[in-house]
Amino acid sequence: MDIQIAKWGNSLALRIPQHLLKEANLTEGDFLSASLAPDGTIVLRTKQIDRKSIIRELHEFRESMPMSKSVIKQLRESARY
Repeated sequence: MDIQIAKWGNSLALRIPQHLLKEANLTEGDFLSASLAPDGTIVLRTKQIDRKSIIRELHEFRESMPMSKSVIKQLRESARY
């Protein structure tokens, strides 16, 4: 499928056909990540946030951190006045 670049205000824009939006499960306001491949191809990827996986990763990260004295307490105890 060919898509034409068109002027939109002071910018250029691509119009994505409705059937592609439906297949990609995209709606107005969704974000895409754009990158340029070494061969010059423009790559668009969906940038959907999976909140559950982010929360799970944060919990795992938090559990991996050792609990110790606060840094401020350590600095105060080692301070020389």
